[in-house]
Amino acid sequence: MNIKHISDLKSFLDIANFLEVKNGYLRKIIIDNKINNYTEFKIPKKDGTSRTIHKPTNELLCLQIKLKELLEMSFNPHYKSHGFIKNRDFVTNASHHINKKFVLNLDLENYFDSISFGRVRHMFIAYFKLEVKVASTLANICCHHKGFLPQGAPTSPIISNIITKTLDKQLTKLAKICPLTYYTRYADDITFSSNSSSFPIQLANINPDKTVTLSDTLIDFITNNGFTINSRKVRLQSAKEHQEVTGITVNSKINIDRRYIKNLRAIMHSFKINKDNPSIPLSIFKEKYKLKDTKTPVKNFENAFNIIKGRINHVSHVRGTEDTIYIKLAKNFNHLLEIYSTKISNIKLPISTEEYFKKNSFVISTLEAYSDPAFMDEKGNLDNMCYGQGSGFYMRDIGLITNYHVIDYLVTEVLEKGLNFCEEFYLEYYSEVNGIQKSQKAKILFYDKSKDIAILEPKYKGDLNEGFIACLQSSINDSIKLLGFPDHEIGSELRIELGKIIRRRHTNTNSRFEVSTNIYAGNSGGPILNLKNQVIGIAVRGFTEKGVVPSEFIPISEAIDLYKKHTESLKVLV
Repeated sequence: MNIKHISDLKSFLDIANFLEVKNGYLRKIIIDNKINNYTEFKIPKKDGTSRTIHKPTNELLCLQIKLKELLEMSFNPHYKSHGFIKNRDFVTNASHHINKKFVLNLDLENYFDSISFGRVRHMFIAYFKLEVKVASTLANICCHHKGFLPQGAPTSPIISNIITKTLDKQLTKLAKICPLTYYTRYADDITFSSNSSSFPIQLANINPDKTVTLSDTLIDFITNNGFTINSRKVRLQSAKEHQEVTGITVNSKINIDRRYIKNLRAIMHSFKINKDNPSIPLSIFKEKYKLKDTKTPVKNFENAFNIIKGRINHVSHVRGTEDTIYIKLAKNFNHLLEIYSTKISNIKLPISTEEYFKKNSFVISTLEAYSDPAFMDEKGNLDNMCYGQGSGFYMRDIGLITNYHVIDYLVTEVLEKGLNFCEEFYLEYYSEVNGIQKSQKAKILFYDKSKDIAILEPKYKGDLNEGFIACLQSSINDSIKLLGFPDHEIGSELRIELGKIIRRRHTNTNSRFEVSTNIYAGNSGGPILNLKNQVIGIAVRGFTEKGVVPSEFIPISEAIDLYKKHTESLKVLV
């Protein structure tokens, strides 16, 4: 059954088939067992009240997830709505209200609970033009048996956005008739901001006692759409006051309240100085932090650390992963994990450009003088085969890349003679970071002698996910970076040279780019990067023991083509 839009559903049977269940099973869930479909629990809110969450059973949850996906395919959200929408969030919502003279915040009271079964059914009929019986069935899948949209069901966010789209249109038009005014909505949080010299009276009036009276027009739009304004959460903030939108400070830039950062620092410091008696910071934590889930109270420091970690990740989401405050908070948190020896994973911090280069660039050589790969010769005797020193790099999703001539002897003297190495991963390579070498093993996967390319498979492939990314475009006069280990000796750091692409040279079988920087022996196989630190080629030749030839690189597209050629042929064989 090919259902691509919710309007394609014409009957109860269509719904059951789309959800991949039998008619009787669907009927049993939404009719016979409907009073048992949800588990209820409460979570505290900042204002001291609580929010009721209704968690669907696993059986109903599976149906709702599938229906949610179809709704997402069938609905185009309003451009001023930012909640529960791909590539939009509380940060994008707040970003529209930065550095404004006035910010007005409203809250729709009991947002989900105020959307009744009748409104949901009518939405399916009016918006998607569905038959009444089909709309009733879908509404039963989405709504609580007591007749409201449950907060906790995966279908509720998108349904609330569909139902609120009319209000979004009306409030967008209202904002447009006000000078220099902008509107957005994030779920039940409505925000207007203005750079007008005085706040628009079409939206609200500021009374002599500095209280705010919303305009009749604004109130009517909201109430006529079936919602109620939470009068306790109406706030009008001038540029001289602390302006906040969806929990983010917006006075001059996207930011987090300083108290939020200060509290994080304080509680982590308390855990650090009281490591021998964590009950002290734990009691402080319980008192100061309002926890979101009363079903999982903080019983020990690990519970607290998980919440702290989430709050630090919130800082990164708002300020960015390269923000110095976030990095310092994350480092302090990771240090706490070491002190307390928990099983909680640390916060993964961004690495510097130089660290990124070092992590993904390698010396292709044996670390020890007498550790050349062992193999059995034609007579059954144990022997060792040496290979030259070169450079190599991790290419994301492909492997360890170098020049063929670096590993030539391993191919011609062992593999092409049908001989076997004693280990599956026989070729040694290692990183050089701050005078420390980390040895690893690989095996030859694919190679092309004429193009001088070799692709190796590392024994441990996890780090490939963070390897270099390719760029297939290069032009004359482009700036480049050459990475590698020329004339390498143990303890020598990765060499980074800057240069430019001078010209493109073609031979009968190959394409090469000549560069201005010198490529010395041992640098063969190293990556050539553009200014975005994307790989554009593989260093191949220059100053060698045999003389001087132009310093060139192989376009990275040729390595990618080699990989695709062999992997596609392997699929055919399978």
